[in-house]
Amino acid sequence: MSLDQRSWPTRPLGEVAETALGKMLDRGRTREGALEVPYLRNVNVQWDAVDTSDLLKMELMPDELERFAVRPGDLLVCEGGEVGRGAIWQGGSDYIAYQKAIHRIRSRGELDLKFLRYVLEHYRDAGELDAFTTGSTIQHLPQQQLRSIPIPVPPLEEQRRIVAILDDHLSRIDAAAAALSSARRRARTLLASWETRALLGAAETVPITDLVEIQGGLQKQPKRRPVENRHPFLRVANVTADGLDLTEVHEIELFEGELDRYALREGDLLVVEGNGSASQIGRAATWDGSIADCVHQNHLIRIRPSAYLDPDYLALVWNSPRNRALLTEVASSSSGLYTLSVRKLSQVTIPVRPLEEQIAMSRAHRDLQSDLDRSGALVSNSRRRGTALRRSLLEAAFSGRLTSGRAVSSSATRDLTTPTPTTEDASHD
Repeated sequence: MSLDQRSWPTRPLGEVAETALGKMLDRGRTREGALEVPYLRNVNVQWDAVDTSDLLKMELMPDELERFAVRPGDLLVCEGGEVGRGAIWQGGSDYIAYQKAIHRIRSRGELDLKFLRYVLEHYRDAGELDAFTTGSTIQHLPQQQLRSIPIPVPPLEEQRRIVAILDDHLSRIDAAAAALSSARRRARTLLASWETRALLGAAETVPITDLVEIQGGLQKQPKRRPVENRHPFLRVANVTADGLDLTEVHEIELFEGELDRYALREGDLLVVEGNGSASQIGRAATWDGSIADCVHQNHLIRIRPSAYLDPDYLALVWNSPRNRALLTEVASSSSGLYTLSVRKLSQVTIPVRPLEEQIAMSRAHRDLQSDLDRSGALVSNSRRRGTALRRSLLEAAFSGRLTSGRAVSSSATRDLTTPTPTTEDASHD
């Protein structure tokens, strides 16, 4: 391994720890005298945490209980998938076993298992584990290969000192990430609350057909293969939950008079007609006019606001929780597919305000959404910095720099907790 541990000895893992794979499941078999016990799967073992919220049960014979038991202090490491992901089992009041997709590691006395967990995480980050894995699509770490991994073995006192320093630094990074995520969730909740309050204050609710024109789209057929009168053609794939995605726009052949009828205008709302998920019914995006003479597929419904309806206000209303519930109600379900149609959309009602109030509300919403987007970018950037800092700390730990006074200072985590702009001050309507 390409590590510089100063004078630390390096030993194969199998020499300093006991390793064992868990129980292979016996699908469909029931053995007389077997006991049903909860067990841990690969998915339960996360980085430095064991999630027991979704446990399954397996059958074990009484003489197998000790062999496949997980004890407090055992290090559990994933054999497949995200190889090397591991956590120490802290224990519980009841017996628990583990599946063959997990390595159980117990120290022989020379190795602190928390130190080993950090070593394996560092090897994973540095790409060092790849030399010990098998499989081209899904990686696996066979037990013999695990046992052959060279592990630095400084004195136990040094290992525990390194673990204590890492725990201190990394807990600060984890706390910063949790605080940022919490702030982001609060911002989303506040924005949703603002939307609900604003829309509930509307003067009246009217049928949507009083204020818009609803139009279906063009069906893609062999005769419409783009040849002489080709035009850009939006599909369902171009309308995402996050807005328009125009990275790949197809073309279609139009015939006489069709462009006048089907051409999109800036401000048109494009609504997805059907989806297998009720939560995605009627997802929509506002056309930005960025492509001239563009038409749309028959699985998209065009809603064109009149002069009395602000397009941004229409989009705000359309994506509100109230309208989402209404769309789910009017959509039919056939073989698990929820569908909308021009006729069904005529049953939808929307809250309206005077046009100047619609415009003011749309502007306020854009400002709040911009704040939320900026906070999201800051959260993402902070997470990237936190990941990089974590890797730097691990690299320092296993090159001997962490305990030599030349490691990353704890102050390096301070900027991760810099307050993130949110919509908490956006209670104005």
